[in-house]
Amino acid sequence: MGQYYQLINLDKHQSFDTLGLLTFLTGLKMGEKLEDMGEKPLLALALTHLSFPAAVTADGDAEVEAVENPMTPVGSWSGDRIAIIGDYSEGFPPFFTSQDQQVYKAYTAKLAEENGQTGGKDGQEFVSIYSYACNTYASISVRDFFEVDSLDDQFEAQFPKLDETHHLILNLDKNEYLDPIVCKSPTQEKEEGVGVVATFVVEFAQQKDGIMQGLFSLLFYSNGSGGGDVDRFREGRWAGDRISIQVKETVGDLVEWKDISVEVEADLNASGLRTKQ
Repeated sequence: MGQYYQLINLDKHQSFDTLGLLTFLTGLKMGEKLEDMGEKPLLALALTHLSFPAAVTADGDAEVEAVENPMTPVGSWSGDRIAIIGDYSEGFPPFFTSQDQQVYKAYTAKLAEENGQTGGKDGQEFVSIYSYACNTYASISVRDFFEVDSLDDQFEAQFPKLDETHHLILNLDKNEYLDPIVCKSPTQEKEEGVGVVATFVVEFAQQKDGIMQGLFSLLFYSNGSGGGDVDRFREGRWAGDRISIQVKETVGDLVEWKDISVEVEADLNASGLRTKQ
């Protein structure tokens, strides 16, 4: 059958419900999530920290202004622990904190009691982490972001500043980042020319095979394997880490940060999953 995956926020106990609007439909397997548009635009918006440079001081530092969140859940996942969990995973993922484990054990113990079961190792034979997330995490609907299935018009109307600034995808735990200047969309390059690079959130959020595809490849976690999996992505480098999308000018000195864009691009190109249209 293959392994199914669910995109989750470990801190807010939320996931995306992308059923209902064709733009966001995606399969549940790794390859489908990587190749489809799916949740990519929604995840980009949820992770975007709504702060922008207002001016530059005499010393060259950017003064930052925050923009009031015009609609939820835009920006609500910025800085949270994000993962795409597989249903073949067993045991606790390495990014599960002691508090995560306690909440999970309480849930499985309650479920076992309701089903008249006893014993077991930490209660984990009763439900997988994937099933636990699917059954207990709150779903964010596409319609929490958009009234209609139209990305361009709504991005333009609601988030004009997101169409003006160069954004990076940051891993706040590992001090690593992805830069859309490196993580280009092969499809867009083919259609519009080699020089075209989507650096704004409103642009790269709408690409199937650009920087958001790179982010997805880093977030998968499973210690099993199934049809549709790419082995190199099954224990993602960023799975369960705190992720944020921020304006490059507001991040500050990136000397202590590592740009892993070239490595991620090499993995995507080697995977055979890059869009070939």
